[in-house]
Amino acid sequence: MGLKSWLFGDFIDYIEWKDNNKSELLYKFPLNNKEISYNAKLKVNEGEIAIFIKNHSFDALTYGEYLLNSQTLPNIAKELGWDEHYDEPFSLDIFFINKDSFRFKWGNKEPILLNDKDNSIARLEASGYFSLHIINIELFLKYFEDKLSNSNIDDLMNSLFEDNFIDVLINRKSSIYSLGADSKEFSQFLYSQMVLIFNKYGIRLDNVETLELNVEQELPYYTGKNANNQKSYYIIKNSKPIGPFSEDEIKDMIKNETLIPASYIWRDGLKEWVKVKDIFDFENL
Repeated sequence: MGLKSWLFGDFIDYIEWKDNNKSELLYKFPLNNKEISYNAKLKVNEGEIAIFIKNHSFDALTYGEYLLNSQTLPNIAKELGWDEHYDEPFSLDIFFINKDSFRFKWGNKEPILLNDKDNSIARLEASGYFSLHIINIELFLKYFEDKLSNSNIDDLMNSLFEDNFIDVLINRKSSIYSLGADSKEFSQFLYSQMVLIFNKYGIRLDNVETLELNVEQELPYYTGKNANNQKSYYIIKNSKPIGPFSEDEIKDMIKNETLIPASYIWRDGLKEWVKVKDIFDFENL
């Protein structure tokens, strides 16, 4: 603590989220390098939760008015070693959470390629909105506490959705073509899978909306035969089609084990992607 703070009493004596216009899910109270007076007054407005955090210990206070001391902040008091005579200013992080449901946008930034039945490779583009609210502060802080100070809550929630979006689609049991034919069915599928994931983070997923949805079979543009009069091939790497490659280049990849029997490949004349083993004889290469 600076000498100026001691001399001029430059402490925070009153805490309230005064500018809450119900447009933010989470708000970090600005301390501006000041410390909080012991027995400072706190006002938590209806629909809010105030959270006080220090070294992974926290106390949460709901609607009401409080004096900040060892009685109202028991976990913080234990963490900071306050005794019955403690009355000095202290420092920690303060966040306010809105208990309302908030809406966020989702969408894959680049088309996603997914395996489907009959060796088909589907190209999916989709976007929409999802709504959520925080239901378990302890679980929420367990996963996000270290990120709250340096990350935007919108970015955190978008990342949580998008980081699981592809896995959910990969592990689906139905055809992506049938799912992609109806935005309502697609939304219901996403919700049924995502709600379980969000629950693990102390978040209730309220709904998922799909506004744009396009699924079609992915086949690369065929460039014809190469200079050696060989057919051109395309392969899937990192969920994207790459090529063209000559037949000799494909054989070299197989010998170098860059391609395995289960890798997907396509050339002109094929109606869909097939596995490399369906075209090339691995035993005789």
